[in-house]
Amino acid sequence: MSTSPQTYTLDQTVHRRVPYSRLSTGIRSEWTFRAGYAEGKELPLIDTEVRVSGLDAAGRAAAGPVRIDASVTTRNADAAQTNTRTSGLAYSTDDGATWTDLPVAVDGSATLDVPATASFVTLRVTAVDDLGGSLSRTVERAFAGPVPQGDEVVGSTRISNIVVNGGKPVELSDQPLQEFKAKFTATDPSGIAGGDMYLYRGSYATPDAVLYSPWRATCTKVNATTATCEAQFAYIHPRWTLGRNSLADTWKFAAWAESADGTGHIDLHAAKTLPVLRDALLTANATPEPVTRGKPLTVTGKLSRTDWETLGGYHGYAGQKAQLQFRKAGASTYTTVKTVATDSYGNLKTAVTASEDGYWRYTFAGTSTAAPATAGGDFVDVR
Repeated sequence: MSTSPQTYTLDQTVHRRVPYSRLSTGIRSEWTFRAGYAEGKELPLIDTEVRVSGLDAAGRAAAGPVRIDASVTTRNADAAQTNTRTSGLAYSTDDGATWTDLPVAVDGSATLDVPATASFVTLRVTAVDDLGGSLSRTVERAFAGPVPQGDEVVGSTRISNIVVNGGKPVELSDQPLQEFKAKFTATDPSGIAGGDMYLYRGSYATPDAVLYSPWRATCTKVNATTATCEAQFAYIHPRWTLGRNSLADTWKFAAWAESADGTGHIDLHAAKTLPVLRDALLTANATPEPVTRGKPLTVTGKLSRTDWETLGGYHGYAGQKAQLQFRKAGASTYTTVKTVATDSYGNLKTAVTASEDGYWRYTFAGTSTAAPATAGGDFVDVR
């Protein structure tokens, strides 16, 4: 930079796509400014802050008017001399492919009538000052519109071979620091620049809960066109991460990937569904031990499931059916003897006739909210 004032341009683009936000996926700032070299001093760049009224907690606007306020300042300069002002506001509902200019008031505000067909609204703010500086800043998907965004497929980027938790349901106990992994294959003729994923319950636009990795997914190159993207979902403590037992249900898997040449991307909102379940425990105890052949044998047990709403561990699971099973000593498989229902405390109790040595246990098939469970076999010596 020369010591005498010169005119410069600076173009900065910040791109982000993260599991915890669908908004502000990209910001491009194009500055023009005059400055000379001055060590330790900020460049006289124009900054802007944009506020949009009428958005809900998810950053979404209903169809109809919203107010946009753009305040602008010039760094490292006297405001009275710079006369920094908003010179233009424009919006786009197709990620910047086409633009509509808005009338700007003297205070830098404008009214935007959000179209009923909009999924996202991208904003562009332009500003100038009396020092010869200017700014054009584009905020991609600054806020959401009234129409939920569907899957996006641009170009030839594709996602396949999704595997979550090794293909098994996600079962969460009462313990902290639980984790599981998920992965998918991404392909594009130019290769894969990156990708990521998350799980959510409810609708895509307004999910009840979200699980995502604390780290960005790692996409490992397989060949010139293919990569495997993997994420580690870690530090999960259901009491704090979820907090509601009602969230045990079928969840959806969202995933996206971007091409290496920047021309293609894919964003799948419900690429897969899978159960996220409350962990269950089951016990079995056969008495008396030993028992006389032909006499009654009582088999008790308890079915309980983890409580995500308290730190109280596991509580009895009432009104559920478990199978009482027996394995003869020396045999390798269990046979179902009868079905027993839990009482209001999750307890199981039934009687059978003792006939031969072997192992007794209960097994529970699971429900749409609770994981399957099987008790350890209790050996009984029949005499």
